[in-house]
Amino acid sequence: MRRKSPNRSTLLADSSAHSQSRRKNQQRTTPSTLLSLYPSTSNTTVSTPTTTSNATTSTATTRNASSSYTYCMLLGSVSVVLWMGWSFLSIGSKTVASSSPASVPAVPEMSSRRTIAIGQESRVRAALWSFFAGDALSAPSHWYYGGLRQIQGDYGPAGIAGYVQPVTKLPGSILNKSDLSGGGRSSGGASSRRAKNANSAVPVPVPAVLPPSIIGHVINHGKQDLWSPSKQIHYHATLHAGETTLEASLARVLMQSIVKTGGVFDKDHFRQAYVEFMMRPGSHNDTYASTCHRMFFANKIYQGRPDDQCPDNDGHNVDTIDGLVLPTITALAVAARAFTTDRDRSSIVKEAETAAKATASVTRRSDVLERAAAAWSRTVVAAVLSHNDNSNNDNNDYSFATALQETATAIGMRRAPTTTGPDQMTACYLDSAMPALLDSVAKYTLKAGTGNNRQQTPAVSVKTALLNNANAGGENVHRGSCLGAVLGAHAGMEHMPPELVTGLYHHDQLAAEIDEFVAAVLRSNNKEDGKTQ
Repeated sequence: MRRKSPNRSTLLADSSAHSQSRRKNQQRTTPSTLLSLYPSTSNTTVSTPTTTSNATTSTATTRNASSSYTYCMLLGSVSVVLWMGWSFLSIGSKTVASSSPASVPAVPEMSSRRTIAIGQESRVRAALWSFFAGDALSAPSHWYYGGLRQIQGDYGPAGIAGYVQPVTKLPGSILNKSDLSGGGRSSGGASSRRAKNANSAVPVPVPAVLPPSIIGHVINHGKQDLWSPSKQIHYHATLHAGETTLEASLARVLMQSIVKTGGVFDKDHFRQAYVEFMMRPGSHNDTYASTCHRMFFANKIYQGRPDDQCPDNDGHNVDTIDGLVLPTITALAVAARAFTTDRDRSSIVKEAETAAKATASVTRRSDVLERAAAAWSRTVVAAVLSHNDNSNNDNNDYSFATALQETATAIGMRRAPTTTGPDQMTACYLDSAMPALLDSVAKYTLKAGTGNNRQQTPAVSVKTALLNNANAGGENVHRGSCLGAVLGAHAGMEHMPPELVTGLYHHDQLAAEIDEFVAAVLRSNNKEDGKTQ
């Protein structure tokens, strides 16, 4: 039986640690070295010539605002039936229509462009739902390095079997060692960092009264006591079952920003939205905020830097897989905007790479991460565009495998992503976490084989894949959202498990936001993404 998590109101109270064993066998696997992310060792160049976008707008592209592709098709079917009935009445039919084809009014055919757009819209919606599901499913077992046994100790013999609330206490948690006002682990506490920063030369005036820490007073309001050195608290102890972590909440902020800027990514607009969201009390419910966010707001508050100069890097905890979460959303937007255009693939990929790098740079200062984000955007775009149910291209399924291999090559993997083996448990660092992500993508989307024998297929359900990821432990949350986006794009809404959608804690708000996002990016096909430099 899974131990019932204490009420959230007890989080600040001291209590004895539960009987779970300490973490064992902590390890950081390094299946490959990301040579190409570093300029000094990069030997891989991916040529993506840019061509001018020549968008065309379909003449019949009214889209239902429903959050379900299946619902859209149902309404369409009902409309056709009603139209046919009206046609019979209008010609004075007194009897039941004959089943003969000659007696049935001809239904105008949709253009091939419109037919394709419906299927791909389904994939974008499913990609977003699965993106959030991958995050929320894994949050309870995030940074569990004791393997499945440790997860079972907190959540029962089945491990993570659906959306569950994270436990409160986590022996071995390093939340109590993290710096509340900067990157990485604390070295003297928040007060010493505040004094050091207050005495630094600053380009613009800082507030006369400085907050005692970034966590609890500037961002993650009221959560500072959960980071206490005397406690061992789960990184996401304050979340409800099915509720997403901070990084996925920021993905929602990014989606809303893209909607407000007409379906395209605007770096300045998103930066402003990011700062406002993070500094607004009650904007999210997560306990943890990663190094990049703590450093950003330490630079803003203690150093007095303008927002565009606040992204920073501690040389260790910023070049991490959570930096791929936001670029995944931007890449999906670029892919969706390509639905009703005649642009060639290389120009779409180039735009996605540029937008992904710009997105990563809003919150982090990392050339390594920007190159990784650009490489990852290729896989995201291919997941949406490469396999088209209406295409007669025999090599269509292989194009996704090609894009996945291009991503692996671009980050310096010395092998192809593997379709076999268990889901890997890794830490958050890109050199281990990103190859593991690509292996999971290959495992759940590609059948074994090479060349024309390699087939693209959802080998298992989206739910099974995301639960496997959740039960792997380690850095599974942000891998889960990135993996979820690709798996959802493969499945489409027709094959999305309903419980993954309806079980999300903020389902109603997410449904509205996804509707708005899809509508915005599909309307923006005539716009250039000119603000991603």
